[in-house]
Amino acid sequence: MAIDVKQNEKWAKEAAQLKKLQVNFSFVPQVDRALRHEAVDLDMTPSNLLREKLGLTSSKTVRQRLGVSLDEGDFHCLAERYELDPNDRNAIKRRATEEIQKQYQSSLDQKA
Repeated sequence: MAIDVKQNEKWAKEAAQLKKLQVNFSFVPQVDRALRHEAVDLDMTPSNLLREKLGLTSSKTVRQRLGVSLDEGDFHCLAERYELDPNDRNAIKRRATEEIQKQYQSSLDQKA
């Protein structure tokens, strides 16, 4: 049974996303750093700031997330560090989040 992509709103949006082309910019380090700092100061993603500066529309980011790519070795290293099962990736993510949060919270508390 074939599913009509046009009938499914979610799939239609995903099909439209596939037509987009990722364009990466290379700026001198000072411009790159300034752009990133400006984006943070404006509570925007660097991508949305670039779109704005180019006169393009962008959607408001609901909650910015930071990410890191982890391979199997990284998961095993973190699992050992936190004394967790290396296959329990949610628990590892939760503990890593807590660790980073505590590091920055301590720094923020000292400034207050």
